[in-house]
This record gives sequence, structure tokens and C-alpha cells, in this order.
Amino acid sequence: QEEGETTHAGGESVIQVIMEGGPLIMAIWVAIIGTSVTMVTFIIQNIMSLRKDKLAPPPLIAALEQNISAGNYQEAWETCNANSNYLANVLKAGLTRLGRGKEAVENACAEHGLREATILRTRNSYLSVIGVVSPMIGLLGTVIGMMGAFAVLAGSGISDPRALSGKIGEVLLATASGLFIAIPAFVAYYVFRNTSQMCIVHADDV
Repeated sequence: QEEGETTHAGGESVIQVIMEGGPLIMAIWVAIIGTSVTMVTFIIQNIMSLRKDKLAPPPLIAALEQNISAGNYQEAWETCNANSNYLANVLKAGLTRLGRGKEAVENACAEHGLREATILRTRNSYLSVIGVVSPMIGLLGTVIGMMGAFAVLAGSGISDPRALSGKIGEVLLATASGLFIAIPAFVAYYVFRNTSQMCIVHADDV
């Protein structure tokens, strides 16, 4: 640890434990690392996109209110077409059906609002998937590590405690890593689920 390496009970670094685990253990750790990177990516994307000022920017609201109050529906449509966010996409769908009556406009807004909300929620749902899958990946590493530990125990008994502790270290590392990913993934999923609902309600009200 003084040399900057995380070590397990046998004195080897985490990288050495993984490398000695064989191709299956290495593949599992690649999956764990990939899952963690994906989780961080989705969290950053949700932080950037799930905000009220992103779904319904105040400057866009002011411009649309001015255009619609003055009856400049074509200009309002062009303003929506020039922007890509929840409010612009939903309102643009309604403006394209102005000549078909109020009911057609309301149906278009409701339909596109549901579509835009589904897109926002889909990205967040992947965090829930990661929260379910990552412990399973860790559990797979645990099973493989236990098989190796029992193989060492069967071959040399307790005469080689260092090899046995190394296999047990693989088991603990895989399990802990899976949980280390799953816990923040689930927390982020529920936080962003509530945040997205509040932002969508705000945009719908606008």
C-alpha cells in the first residue's frame, strides 16, 4: 500500500490476482470494468440532460409565448424546428396540425409528449439493468474463484495456504466489485427516475 498498490492478504497486487486467475477471471473483470464505465457514462448523460432548463429552456419559452400571442404560428414552428428539446419537439407536432382543429392539436402534443418522455426514461432504465447484471457478473467470478479454491484445496490440502488465500481473494474481489457497481447504479436510477418525472411535468405545464 505504501508503494501505491492495493494488495490482498497474500501480498500480491489486484492486477496480479486477476492475471493469475486465468482467461475466465480476466474476461469477467473486463466485463466488470466495462459495466462500471457504462454506468458512469449514463449518469453523466442524465445529469446533463435531465434538467428543467434543458427540457424547456426559458429563452425558448419566452420566444414561443411572444410568437403565439401575436399569432405568428409559422415563426413559432420555425423556432421549434431550430431547437431540439422536449418542449420544442412536442409543440412542433401540435403546430403542424393547427388547421385540423383543437382536438387534433391536443392529440399530437400528447402523442409526442409520451414519445419524448419514453426516450428520456429509456436511457435511465439502463442503470437499473446495470444494477441487476453487475452482481451477477461478480457472482460468476465468485463461483469460478470458489472452483479454483476447491481445486487448490483438493490438490495440496492446507499445506499451501498462500495459493488458497489467493483464490479466496479472487472470490472476494469479484463479489465486492459487482456490489460496488450495483449500489450506485440503483441509487442513481431511482434519483433520475424522480428527477425525470419532475422535469417532464414542468415541461408539460409549460
